[in-house]
Amino acid sequence: MPVYFLTPAQKNTEPNFDTLTHYVAYSIDPKTTTAQTRMLIDQFHPTFYPVYVMNSEMLLVPTKKKAFATLPQCSDGLDNDGDGLVDFPADCGCTDANDNSEAPNPVRACNDGLDNDGDGLKDFPADPGCSDVCDNDEFNPLPDTGPNHFKSWRIQPLPSTFAPVLVKDQFMKDTLFFSSIDYLSNPVQKIVPGDTSDITDSTEHLNWYKVFGKTVSREVVYKNQFESTSVAIDTVKYLLVPAQKLPHLPPDSLDHYKAYRIKAPTVLSRAVTLNDQFDLTPEQITTLSRAYFLTPAQKNNEPKYDTLTHYVAYLINPQTGYSGTTRITNDQFGQHIMLPLNSELLLVPTTKICNAVPGDVNGSGGVPNLQDVIYLVNYVFDKDRPATGCLGIDPVTCWSIDPICRGDVNGSGGALPVNLPDVIHLVNFVFDKDRPATGCLGLSPGNCWCPVPTQTCCEPIANCP
Repeated sequence: MPVYFLTPAQKNTEPNFDTLTHYVAYSIDPKTTTAQTRMLIDQFHPTFYPVYVMNSEMLLVPTKKKAFATLPQCSDGLDNDGDGLVDFPADCGCTDANDNSEAPNPVRACNDGLDNDGDGLKDFPADPGCSDVCDNDEFNPLPDTGPNHFKSWRIQPLPSTFAPVLVKDQFMKDTLFFSSIDYLSNPVQKIVPGDTSDITDSTEHLNWYKVFGKTVSREVVYKNQFESTSVAIDTVKYLLVPAQKLPHLPPDSLDHYKAYRIKAPTVLSRAVTLNDQFDLTPEQITTLSRAYFLTPAQKNNEPKYDTLTHYVAYLINPQTGYSGTTRITNDQFGQHIMLPLNSELLLVPTTKICNAVPGDVNGSGGVPNLQDVIYLVNYVFDKDRPATGCLGIDPVTCWSIDPICRGDVNGSGGALPVNLPDVIHLVNFVFDKDRPATGCLGLSPGNCWCPVPTQTCCEPIANCP
């Protein structure tokens, strides 16, 4: 397979011996492996130096170049008219790729000499609403006001031996034990074709603490600008802690987040440009792979600011190495001197889709009650339903639950997610029973047997996390 075309060239006015012979380099297959050391000398190395030979790779074939075709201006990769735009379709002076002139540009709002949006500024580059001379709209874009995207950089791990903390999110209340700090997240500008998400708060940073806690099993339905899907999550892997990265000010109202591992991740092909505070040039991303689902969390009864915004953390490819110096962050646990290694994750604001209350088995709405218990018992024991004429011996149940996650009160999932343990769990919730296994008492402010959110059954219940 041809991979390179070689032309004779002249370096620093040195002699040029053969201007006619060209070469085509072909990749060969199969390749022969070798393990030899050879000594070479060339213009850049006046004395012999060793080269380790690994395997054969290409065959160079002498080639005669027959002709050189001149490409039309609108497809030659050059800015022929000096307007900063190159070729069709970017340069509006081109009618198609075969057009041999990039000029003149048609009259557009950003090159007509008029103040079309009344802001006192005219045309590109004076009017910030103009992206180039071919832009037909001078109106300035509205600034982003939504949550930040974040790019996470793997750092040289920092051991953390802090005392365990109590963390509560929508899935559970859990004591987390610390291991190390593995990542630092910066706010990032994210660009996809047709849409730019700017940084809305440059002070927001997150330190990723690797933690150990309870094992869970949940199915989560979510949507973001990359996908709308359902994923299975399990172990809590990280606690994300708001941080100040010097010389920035500390963040004002940034939440903690628990990062749950996403099982069986899928790779998405997406063209994404990322630009954050560490980047010397923007990163060009080609693929994303789901890694973690992030839930807003409350640590030790500290304030929560945004209970709606979740994040999906995607592994990015390709990743970029870090070439700067150490960075200093401050968080609730102290000051940390960090050495970033490479970019690794993109955090995308995500909406968790909820359309039902867990435990609201009969779909009546509100807090689950005794009527839901009765309905669930009838479902589990496949009872008759005289009001509808349905009999329990019929092929289908007379007490349908839609969606089925309403009845999976204890969040056990599985092939038969609704069963007798769900009835017991719901009875204990309705009558606010003690839960000895956890040390929770029914007279406590919250309920000890809150129905567990699963799938799209995740609408909130009063006095439940």
